[in-house]
Order: sequence, then C-alpha cells, then structure tokens
Amino acid sequence: FGEAKKLMPPGQFQLAAEKLETLTKAATGSEPEKAEAMSRLGDAWAEARGKLLRVPLDARGNWEDSLDRNAITRRQNGQSLQFQEIDTELEQRDELRHAARWWLAAARARPGTPLSARARWKALETMPKIARVSEYAEERARESKSEAVSREIYEKLREESPDSAEATRLAAYWSFPASPQSADQGIDEDYAGFKLRDAHIMGYPIYEAGGFDSADGEPDPDEGGIEREVLERVAVLPGKAEFMEPSQFASEIKQLADAARRKLASARDATVINFLDDLVLFSSEPNISREMLKAYVPVRFQVLESSGWDRPGPEDPAAISDDDIRAKIDEALRDPAFQPIADYLEFSRIGLLSGERTEMETDIFDPKDDGAPVTVKSRDYSEMEKLAADFLKKYPHSRKREAAMFVLARSVQALSRPYIVQIGVPIPGTAPDERVFDIAEKSYQAEAFDPKRVLAALDAYDHEYPKGRYAADVRNFRGMISWRTHDWGSALDLTIAQLNDDSNRDLHAEASIRLVNIFAALEQAEYRADLLDAIRARPLAIRHLKGFLARASSSRTHPLRYLQAYLGDRLGLEAIVQNSSSP
Repeated sequence: FGEAKKLMPPGQFQLAAEKLETLTKAATGSEPEKAEAMSRLGDAWAEARGKLLRVPLDARGNWEDSLDRNAITRRQNGQSLQFQEIDTELEQRDELRHAARWWLAAARARPGTPLSARARWKALETMPKIARVSEYAEERARESKSEAVSREIYEKLREESPDSAEATRLAAYWSFPASPQSADQGIDEDYAGFKLRDAHIMGYPIYEAGGFDSADGEPDPDEGGIEREVLERVAVLPGKAEFMEPSQFASEIKQLADAARRKLASARDATVINFLDDLVLFSSEPNISREMLKAYVPVRFQVLESSGWDRPGPEDPAAISDDDIRAKIDEALRDPAFQPIADYLEFSRIGLLSGERTEMETDIFDPKDDGAPVTVKSRDYSEMEKLAADFLKKYPHSRKREAAMFVLARSVQALSRPYIVQIGVPIPGTAPDERVFDIAEKSYQAEAFDPKRVLAALDAYDHEYPKGRYAADVRNFRGMISWRTHDWGSALDLTIAQLNDDSNRDLHAEASIRLVNIFAALEQAEYRADLLDAIRARPLAIRHLKGFLARASSSRTHPLRYLQAYLGDRLGLEAIVQNSSSP
C-alpha cells in the first residue's frame, strides 16, 4: 500500500486503497475473531473491482486493444523474457481474486457458521465472473483445474452448512469448456432479418443468434413470408376501389387476406395482414357504397405505407406525408355522406401513430457522447392510449372496438416496456481527456413498470374478446410481464406456447428472444432454484434448455457457458459438455 500511495492521486487512494489498507491490518491473522474482518475485507476488494488495479497495471499503449488480447500478449512477452510468476502477477490484477482469497480465509476461520456459508458462496460466485473477463482468464481457469476447485468449495459448503440458503438455493459449481475452435466475435447481428438491436428495443438485454425457431437454429426456407404476387395485388387495391363494386371488392379482399395469412412469417407480414383484415371488416359493413369505398381504401392504404411498408416495384411518386393523410381524413369526416364510416376514418388516426416512430429523449446520459441524453426511437404510446380511450367512448358499438381495446392494452404495456441502451462508462483511473470507456447497458422506460396497470388493460381485452383477433399478441405481452415479475412457470408456459403457435409465426422471434432471456436468468443465484423447479416440471422447457446449453461450448458470450455441467446434473440431462479441465 505504501508503494501504491506514491502512484495514486490522493482522492483515489483515500476512497479505496486506504480503506483496504485499514481492513487488511484488522484481518491479519487466522484467529476466529478475525473472520468478520476478513469477510469485510473480501467485500471491500470486490467493491473495488476495476477501480484500483486495472489502471495503471493494465494500461495499454493503444487503448483500442482489448484487455483479453493485452493479457495474452503480456503472458507471451513475459515467457519470452523468462520472467518468474507471470500468471500469478497477471491474475492478481483482478480484484475479485483478492476478494475470494479473503472470503475463503473467513470461512476457514469460522467453519459451519452463517458467516462461513455466505463467504464460501461469495467465493464460488467470483469464479465465472473472473473467467468471463477474457480468453486468458478462462484459459487460466482450465489450467488451474477451477472446475474441481469449484466442486470442492461447493461440497464443503453443503457439508458444513447443509441447511443454509447458500447450500440449498444459491450455490452452484462451475465448468470451463474448451475455447471455441473459431474466434468468438459474439453473435450474428442479423439472423433471418432480425437485428440484434431489436432485442434491445423490445426490452431484452440478451440476444442469441438462432434462438429456438427450428431444431437446428436455422430459419425455415418454407416460411419466406407473403408471396410477391399477393403483395403486388395489395399494391393496386386503391385503384381497384375506384371502379369495383363493393361486393366484388369484398370478395377480392377476402381472397388476399386468406392468401397472406397462410404465409405469415414476420412482423412486416403482420402489418399487411392487419391492413387486409381491416378492409375485410370494412367491406362487411352494411350499406357500403362505392363512394365510401373510394374514400376509405386510399386513406387506409396510405396509413399502411406510412408504417414503413415497402410496396413491390418502383417507389410511388405520389406518396404523401402523414399530415396530408390527416387532412384527407378530416376532409372526409366533414362530408355527411361518410358519417356511417366515421369510426373507420377516425381509427385511421391511431393507425398513423402506430406507424410513426420519433426520437424520444431519455433520462440517461452518455459520457462518451459528451454527456448528451440518449435518445431512442419510439411510437407515441401515451397519445395512442389517449386516442384509443377517446375512440371507445365516442364509438362504443363500433366494429373497430376490438382493435381500439387492443391498441389501448398495447400502449399501456409499451409505456413501461424497457429500452436497453448502451452508454460509455469512464474507466476508473483514466483522465477525462483520454476518453476511455467501458460499455454498459442501461434500461429506460417511459413510465414506471406497474404490473397491475398493464394486466388490467390486458384483462379488459380478454374479458370482452376471450378468443379475439389479437389474443396471441396479448399472450405475448403476458409472457413478458411474467418474465419481468419472475413468475417463471407462467413465463415458460406462455413463451413456449407462443413459440409453438404456427398460426402466428410473426411472434416467434420475440418468443425465441424471451426464452433465451428466461434461461439466462439461471446465471443469477437469486433466481436459479425457483427457475430450475419451473423448468424441471416442464418437459418441453427441459428439451429447449438442453438445445440451448448444447451451443454454450461454441460461444464465450453464452450466458450459461459455465453452468453446463451443473444444470446437466440437476436436470438429469445427458452429457452436454466436454470439459478440457477434466482429466
């Protein structure tokens, strides 16, 4: 500590190193009365992670180099220069290693006590955190037989404190599989047209390429979406509305809607089908005239295009702005001849908002962007909720009532649905003008998550339309709420049912993402026991988890990479990992 004090700014030394120095003096020795001090010292080292030893000990001439590559290079350089204790020197640059050493010392000083159980569990929890930092750290875990060490600590914990929460619910042992054969650059950014960023926009921190869409993780070539011929027929509907009789138009729309639904494969397809379903409903209204058809169909088609739908063929030079569409709606509403379809025209305003995405400023500030607030693209769900509620009051008997109730429920759910954004976090010990950052994830939501408020809106829809047009979407929302509230059984049931529902393949992508995030919660000790119980009671969940675990050995970013053996043992799975640390 004396040498460190010479090299550290006074403020930094006082905040961290001075505290460690004081605690170290209090913890020196092996007497039982020192155990409390040892445990506190372990906590202090864990709290200091990344703040003391990373800079300057791991400072780099080129900050673009990763810590991973830096450690491997230093090891190779040290070996070439015949330095002694190279790995010990490099390993001790992770504060968690010091924390684990003191926690284990505390456990040995007072065995069989609540303090010992907590300390051994904390030491166990450091092992995957240390290994995940870099390929070098993971390689050292294999070389030092850390799997055997983790099992030894785990068994000692269960032997000394068999009734403790740490032994019965929190603790796990870890395995460290061989490094992937090819360089692991993380995950694919585009899987079947589904972007990595969409997982974050939808509120999920983890995205796994492949997911559970098929047995081999590859998209089904037979699920290519709505055929081009159908889309071309959709594109000319406004022109057909000019000369077709309402009965002919109704027949045309019904054929198109049926053909499109048979090929539903994505959210983009669902937008087209929603448009066609609306026209099917409109065409089935009594006393629809050719004038009503000519007035409504072009407006509704323009709402479809404003949502981002790309018509097949060349771009339409006559495309108009959303403000122009609203003006056309207002003009039609002023005509007494169109009062029978006023509810359809007014609902089109909500349709416009459903397609619009604007930049929304959050309360999260990004240091790497000079402290500017982070923005996300979002629909105006607050205004959509208001418009839907007003519509229901004004048109209580409209056949668009179901759609309005769904928009209301979706808006309430979306207002508290998180957006996961990435910001820069300055690396402790670096000067502000160096602008050196780690990347951290932050969660933003427009309003606080209130499960009761969201469920009330979903319940209102289900009560009125128990087998409604949007029942699958409502189930999707319920699945996310169950995941967010850690109701693991419901989350698994709803998500797997969504994944297996071939009539709503547009919702498969989110079901796949959510199932990955549910399984990823096994990495967190506080959820592991309850989630394992829920999985164990569901054979389909076990089957999906087994497939998910089978991919863990080939990716260092896999959330369950170090839990393969533990989960395999707990769920009675066949061997799913070949561990290079095993003899």
